[in-house]
Amino acid sequence: QAACCYLLSSPRMLRKYGFHLILAGNSYYLSDQKQHAVRAYRNALFVYKQNPWSYINNHVHFNVGRWYGVLGIFDVAIKHLLEVIACSHQSLTTQSMFLNDFFHFVQSTGEKFDVYKLQLPVFNMSSLRVVNEDHRTYASNADVDVNESIWQELEEELIPSSSVVRTNWLDTQPKSSPFRNNKACVCVAGEAVKLNVELKNPLQISVNVSGISLICQLSTNLNASETGALTTAAEEDIASTKPSISTFESDGNNFTVSKLDIVLGGGETKRIQLEVTPKVIGILKLVGIRWTLSDSVVGYQYFEVATQKKNKKGKRGARRSLNTNLIVIKGLPKLTGYIECLPTKAFTGDLQLLTLNLRNQSEHAVKNIKMKISHPRFVIPGDSSDLDLEFPQCLRKHVQSDSNTVSEGTKENVKGSLFAFPQGIKIQGGTTFSWPLWFHAATPGNFSLYLSLYYEMESTTDIPYRTLRMHYNVEVLPSLDVSFAISMCSSRLQEYIVRMDVINKTPSDSFALNQLSCVGTKWAVSTLPSRDSISFVETIPANQAVSCFFKIKDLSTSSCIEAADGSCGSDIVLSPGGSTDVFDVSRTPITDFHYQERHQQGKLAKV
Repeated sequence: QAACCYLLSSPRMLRKYGFHLILAGNSYYLSDQKQHAVRAYRNALFVYKQNPWSYINNHVHFNVGRWYGVLGIFDVAIKHLLEVIACSHQSLTTQSMFLNDFFHFVQSTGEKFDVYKLQLPVFNMSSLRVVNEDHRTYASNADVDVNESIWQELEEELIPSSSVVRTNWLDTQPKSSPFRNNKACVCVAGEAVKLNVELKNPLQISVNVSGISLICQLSTNLNASETGALTTAAEEDIASTKPSISTFESDGNNFTVSKLDIVLGGGETKRIQLEVTPKVIGILKLVGIRWTLSDSVVGYQYFEVATQKKNKKGKRGARRSLNTNLIVIKGLPKLTGYIECLPTKAFTGDLQLLTLNLRNQSEHAVKNIKMKISHPRFVIPGDSSDLDLEFPQCLRKHVQSDSNTVSEGTKENVKGSLFAFPQGIKIQGGTTFSWPLWFHAATPGNFSLYLSLYYEMESTTDIPYRTLRMHYNVEVLPSLDVSFAISMCSSRLQEYIVRMDVINKTPSDSFALNQLSCVGTKWAVSTLPSRDSISFVETIPANQAVSCFFKIKDLSTSSCIEAADGSCGSDIVLSPGGSTDVFDVSRTPITDFHYQERHQQGKLAKV
């Protein structure tokens, strides 16, 4: 009666009205008049639901739900408890009490509930990202996150010019083709379409989330994209009347979906990846996400459909970029690959022999393979014979070599970083193909290596070519810093005195000097007659420096007597008691990387 008086007063005193309803409801409950208690609390909800008073709202919903459960009306009890199960502002004890009562009443019904937009866990729909592969394929999930403009710039010389002029391969299709639908992306039958999404547990207690999967539809009618799309409003109407997702159950004949089980700790946020693999051609629609909370409640949520709104001037507003409609085309050959033993950390100057492994997962062969590398100073392709080499023994100078020619492939790499595999090479279906790569840590710092492979299909397909994109991050640590001071010899015009300063820039590592060499046949190096300490440099400790003096001679003049009798060489062994079997700096890949460095220094000099 007091509450009604406050409601009938002028002006109406709604806060006092709601407060006295709560007092009345509590008194009714203590008097074992639960139905009157429920009626009083429900009337109070009309006052508090319009205000951001989270604690009083939680109190009302929890007690109404609990009392309905005691009365045996479990469906209404669960509806009210759903309002409080994700209350992040409550204490740990209160959250546990809310959640335990909720699961108790759910289990009392003896069945699983389907709940639209279940608040636990919280899915961040703004973090959604659909990853589909058309003519662009990726070696790993990290490669997908690379900015598309980086890949496009890398692939300018790789993809045929006729394809570069067009926006993409869809522009080559006839106007009547269903593939001309610019609103839809393209995926390939038999290849997974991935969706990345972030979810969070707002509670302080751990929750078990199982069976997380995509809700999908696949129509074999290629025109279905224009007629069968679900709208958000319609989905909400369906959900509010009868929460059911039986229409979207997985169709094992047309597609398969992955299911993920996770445990979210208190306040934990995770980024997960869900997959759907279409089996037939048609239109694939990503409708939403479903999950099961603690094996009791099935939650589901639909994706918002991208819409365009007109402003007052008739112009179209901003549009959401999430593409949920995908055209499924016939299966294509696909290469997967990785660079074996590529280091994540290396010292400056480190030289290693690596292997590029490619595998054709399909039944059909691919041909006309080409490769583009973003940093030819760091990675260059080798020759097929390099696969059988024993590194570093293969670089030893067993026989004196006078050749210092740089391969044509290296010169092409300097111009465009483009490497074409031999024409006769085809990767058959189900086979693995390997090719050697040389790695040289040119300069200290962090750099990202981008590599893209282009290949064509041997059989006729909807897409004539595909690319495989790879991305690696490498940290190059400082090692030895070498500088030279050259002065002309006063007694002979063809000879020069050189001072070499070597500084070890590492904080804890020591390096041993092995040899000193001149690149090419024009110059020879030798020790000074009065100073042979250059031959007794063992190691350079961390943060230390040494200086050495030696002499270089110009062998291109006929007046050099040493050049005629062969007593002058291009190499000096620096380690005491070291082997006379030195490394040959006149062969690949050393000459190739030297050519790359000269090209880079020339570019810097022009700047």
